Amino acid sequence: MSRKLEILQTALKLFNETNTQAATTNHIAKAMGISPGNLHYHYKNREEIIFLLYKQKREKMTLSVDKLPQNLAELNEHQKLLINIQWEYRFFFKEKLFLFSKDKELERVYIKDNLAHRSRIKIAVENFIRNGEIKVIDNDSLEYIVDSILMSWQFYTSYMHTLGRGLDIKGAQEVLEHTNNVIKPFLTPKAQAHNKASEWFNDLYKKHKDNHDNIPWARLAVNPLLESYLSSKDAHKGKALVIGCGLGDDAKALEVAGYDVLAIDVSEVALDLAKERFNDSKIVFEKQDIFDMPPKYQGYFDFVFEAFTIQSLPREFREKMIRAVSKTVAPQGELLLIAHKKEKEFDGPPWPLEKNEIDLFKTHGLKELLFDIHEEESKISDRKFRVLYVNT
Repeated sequence: MSRKLEILQTALKLFNETNTQAATTNHIAKAMGISPGNLHYHYKNREEIIFLLYKQKREKMTLSVDKLPQNLAELNEHQKLLINIQWEYRFFFKEKLFLFSKDKELERVYIKDNLAHRSRIKIAVENFIRNGEIKVIDNDSLEYIVDSILMSWQFYTSYMHTLGRGLDIKGAQEVLEHTNNVIKPFLTPKAQAHNKASEWFNDLYKKHKDNHDNIPWARLAVNPLLESYLSSKDAHKGKALVIGCGLGDDAKALEVAGYDVLAIDVSEVALDLAKERFNDSKIVFEKQDIFDMPPKYQGYFDFVFEAFTIQSLPREFREKMIRAVSKTVAPQGELLLIAHKKEKEFDGPPWPLEKNEIDLFKTHGLKELLFDIHEEESKISDRKFRVLYVNT
């Protein structure tokens, strides 16, 4: 690491721990074990260091227009990245107006950048309107959403500070909930129904996070139908996707078998529990909605495992869900599906599947390699489908 970069990183650490006035250039030099003269050889004063740290932050936070979120799920993922960057440079958001009073050039550049940032937020919100996730009645409503999101990101950290709350990463993450609440009144019925289903899962995991007995699918062990499939083959390799990974046991089994695993779920609580249980693994646990998978994951996975997620959503989502799952399978990749078989009318959730619904996978380029039915006593249904497909 160069001396100039080392100075910036040391200054950032001290600014975050105290503030920019308490951490002088002498303090920065002392923390590095160098003389003040050595520091001033690289940077003329503290304001120059702050300005360069701002430019560092801006570089990390700015997305090009073609990479802006196209849907609300992508917005959430983008905001989570921004939260981490904001936390890394939290001194700036806490002291912003004071810093402007000390450096007018910083203020000028920031205002210019902020206007550009507002334009990008507006483009993203217009994307959500176009894809039918939110609806606004006039331009004033659109401007309200844009300004509310921007203000949340600009000043939420300072706002918490004025309430006497200590700053930590969990508190900083509240801005995500705040921006979601800004958008909530404008959600279309389709988006509202989808959100309610996601919230149901998260609330269930939250309620039983210390005792998993009342989470019907939480075996705390690999699904036996996945286990028997993995045992039937000598070798496994490539990229695997687990949809609705829950507490992570199936993802772990796939990793042990030899796959590089992405495990997704709509429940942040479930993902946190899974990460804690398998903190020594290389599994990527990601909050992601199968309906809004990033383009990079289309046709990407050599093996996809879907167990009981389709049946957990209301029937009006069934065909859309089957299409979304099918799109993730790479050419010549495999999909293993497990679902309860509908035997009687069941007041869900879940809503067991029928054979004609299972067969919808074959309308999306998948060829059936294996079809069997397994019996296991259950309040939902005593029979389960296990179907293996290949993407031809």
